[in-house]
Amino acid sequence: MRKKNFKGRCEKRMIEKCGEVCKTYDAIQYAYADLLQANNGIQEIRCNVLLDGLDAGEYTSDFVCVKSQPYGLTTGSAGGLDEPLRGIFRYRL
Repeated sequence: MRKKNFKGRCEKRMIEKCGEVCKTYDAIQYAYADLLQANNGIQEIRCNVLLDGLDAGEYTSDFVCVKSQPYGLTTGSAGGLDEPLRGIFRYRL
């Protein structure tokens, strides 16, 4: 989660599952975009989506993912993780 108008270094790249340019702000976010791209259970990736309803200010998510199978999906093939994916998340590698 980042402030909406984050003033840091940004790397822009195209990812097949992302309909627009994916902007990553650190090495962790960059690496996780690669893991999500390789995961066959993820249908669509959206980067830096504005989060609504926060009293602390305007923030964006790292990723919002649309799954191919809505229930019971695990990350199995992407990095060997065995925990369920959530809609909005941030993992430390």
